[in-house]
Amino acid sequence: MNSLDTDTRKPTILVVDDDYGAAELTQMMLFRHGYDVQLLHSGVRAIEVLKEMAEQMSRWKPFPVDLVLLDVMMPGMDGWTMIRQLRIVPEFSFTPIVFLTALESVEDRIKGFQLGADDYLEKSHLFEELIYRVKMALLASQKAKKIAVTEIEDVLSEKKSFSGSLSDYALVTLLSLCRIQKCSGTLFLTGPDGYEGMVALKE
Repeated sequence: MNSLDTDTRKPTILVVDDDYGAAELTQMMLFRHGYDVQLLHSGVRAIEVLKEMAEQMSRWKPFPVDLVLLDVMMPGMDGWTMIRQLRIVPEFSFTPIVFLTALESVEDRIKGFQLGADDYLEKSHLFEELIYRVKMALLASQKAKKIAVTEIEDVLSEKKSFSGSLSDYALVTLLSLCRIQKCSGTLFLTGPDGYEGMVALKE
């Protein structure tokens, strides 16, 4: 059994916001509801810390941050740029990202989801709503992890090498499997809308 199944630690939430007062208030409310909370006030520094964590991960070790609450308007690196960089890190596949921002337009909400956000909240929210959204995002992430782990273990128990139709596997599961197996080669992906992509793999 791997540590994804046995992890019993309190969820850790990373709050990335250059507004010190707002970040500390969010930290206090989350802490009261049983979460460990880390604060960073720079998108650039947050990327550095998270990528360092990813590099130090073992194969089955859970990612040290369970969810990121991310502001958009920050100096140096805004939230849009940060989520783009995080979503290409394989170790970050299952970590929910929730925007917590003063931007309230429909266009901004759509942009957040298009970039890979799991949820989007305006800073004018009630804290009860924040706690509920965080809880739901974490539950969805845990469910996705369990499904992926089961699929990966099934493949590894039946085959020494990976082959088959991409339609049989979720993309996150497929990429996780390739990482575990240290696969090399090229994946050609075709979406239902006809969009085509290519992923090059090297060990």
